[in-house]
Amino acid sequence: MKNKRLLVRHPAPFRTEGLVGYVLRLTEVNGYPTSHYMLADSRGYRAGDPISIQLLASMTNRTAKDLHSIARRPRNHKTALVLGQVISKAEMNMELAPVCPTCVREKGFMEAHFSLSLMTICPQHGLLLNVCPGCAKPLTWKRAGLLECNCGQLLCQAAEHQVSTAVVELLDIVRTKTLALPTRIESISGLPVCALGSMSLRSLLFLIRSLGRRCVGDSGKSDSSMEKTKIVEVAAQGYSVRKREAHFSTSETDDPP
Repeated sequence: MKNKRLLVRHPAPFRTEGLVGYVLRLTEVNGYPTSHYMLADSRGYRAGDPISIQLLASMTNRTAKDLHSIARRPRNHKTALVLGQVISKAEMNMELAPVCPTCVREKGFMEAHFSLSLMTICPQHGLLLNVCPGCAKPLTWKRAGLLECNCGQLLCQAAEHQVSTAVVELLDIVRTKTLALPTRIESISGLPVCALGSMSLRSLLFLIRSLGRRCVGDSGKSDSSMEKTKIVEVAAQGYSVRKREAHFSTSETDDPP
């Protein structure tokens, strides 16, 4: 068996960095034209293979245990991992790799929550690029870098999405839960932040998708960006309305006759 090729530059992953973001960052710092080319040059990757933690470890002079936190697939093929948390595989973008340009410029890497299919915008900046503005093709992990498409288009600008405060707050709860960060304790829109923040990531994603699909009448067979956006919008509105109704109901009950 041929020895795997060790990358010239092999920085460690950041604590909140995802597998796809790490691979794209390695592609950039080592000057490869695409991440697919970098993996193929390792002599241990074939087109169509998933990203192997064992292969990546050998390319970065690390052990598989060192990279375990960014692994995406446990042994059960119906589930996936994001920073060590088990979620349904359906909740993960396995091929697509959308990006918030502002996040990458500020942090220097792409955080793991952008691998979730329901992360329809960046809750910190209100931005997200799913499609290259140059070639109009979906952005996958097999591209030239964090902020560069295979066509050569730089992914430096994205139009701000006009979404409700409830959507921003709901996706921020998903982000903080994914990255194991403190969850906000108050909600402007009326979301039950304490209840949502106390759930496991898997349960939280399931409830968002279930409520959104039930309200919009989605059978679950389609998975377009527009429908995912609608699911998140409806779920956020539903949770905020339920919290307000519960508050008003309690207030009316407690009022003196």
